[in-house]
Amino acid sequence: MKALIPLSKPFLGELEASYVSDSVKSGWLTQSGSYVRLMESHIRSHLHGDNSSKIVTSSSNGTTALHLVLMSIGVGPGDEVIVPDFGYIAPVNTVLMCGATPVVVDVDKFTWCLDPELVSMAITKRTKAIIAIDNYGLFANIERIRTLIPDNIVIIEDAAESFPSIYSSPHDLYKGDFITTSFYANKVVTSGEGGAISGEPEFIAKINSLKSQSVNSLGTFDHVDIGYNYRISNLHAAVFCAQWEKLTQILDNRTRVFNHYFNMLLTEGVNFESNQFLSLKNPWLLALRLPDLDVSINQIRNELSKLGIETRPGFKPASQHKYLEGKIRISSPIENANSLYNEIICLPTYPDLANSDIEYICKSLNNLLLK
Repeated sequence: MKALIPLSKPFLGELEASYVSDSVKSGWLTQSGSYVRLMESHIRSHLHGDNSSKIVTSSSNGTTALHLVLMSIGVGPGDEVIVPDFGYIAPVNTVLMCGATPVVVDVDKFTWCLDPELVSMAITKRTKAIIAIDNYGLFANIERIRTLIPDNIVIIEDAAESFPSIYSSPHDLYKGDFITTSFYANKVVTSGEGGAISGEPEFIAKINSLKSQSVNSLGTFDHVDIGYNYRISNLHAAVFCAQWEKLTQILDNRTRVFNHYFNMLLTEGVNFESNQFLSLKNPWLLALRLPDLDVSINQIRNELSKLGIETRPGFKPASQHKYLEGKIRISSPIENANSLYNEIICLPTYPDLANSDIEYICKSLNNLLLK
């Protein structure tokens, strides 16, 4: 059997080790270290350039970033937050962590992101916010959503899968009132564990307090509310800063991987759909929708595993999770979310994935589909 081709692999080297060593030698291992400030500066520059009042703060991961935003705008019992039925489960869980109700709506069948028309139909007097996930790196249509909803509803853009964009000037691409990110090991750039939040200064001030046990001022034990330890460490930020110096190399290689995949899939004649094929802006994880299958995605994944190829299914809809029964409100038919879950397969994606491995993966997939 061919050696295992993993789904994802971080692009790490001597620079990351050097920066972590520098953090250790400096004596600053916590959020007060210089790499944390540098990390936040890099993220703000990428998201907003120099022409924005918004600022950025870091967090321990992408889930805590979402939780902090929801708490900063006062989401609580009696409130509703609209989330996509198809997507990573963190947005749903963070709404529940606030004691509010997640309202799930279906996604658009082409972009796999929130359907703006269904969002508008799900609005009630209790709606406090909307979490729009940039699924598999394609931007949710936040501009359209904004035109269909009341001005007082906050839009949170979960950009964990779309950050950073391959465009050299991405400042106009991110449209949320808040933007959250994740730097988990499988993301385009990683800090091992980590996240960040972009928002207006008054809310970031609240978030900075909440993530530090709601202390009145650093260095004191005067706490003004229930707080959390949701901070990133200087060690993790050091890894991020090293990754950021290699960003062009990372993005160029990931773009090569995506383009070679699409060329090979078309050459092999694989019948597939992909939101990324529509508009490749953020080469995170290659996800293919395989319609009209005679076998299940799980069967295909099992056969590819025997050939040494690791894969992943599409996201399981929130509406299909047993633990969420009675805890969420389903406000629309969920045909697209269910179809995507049953038809999506994610293929290995990382910067140093060889073209020969991509060719092997595509040929193996096509052979299975032709059986």
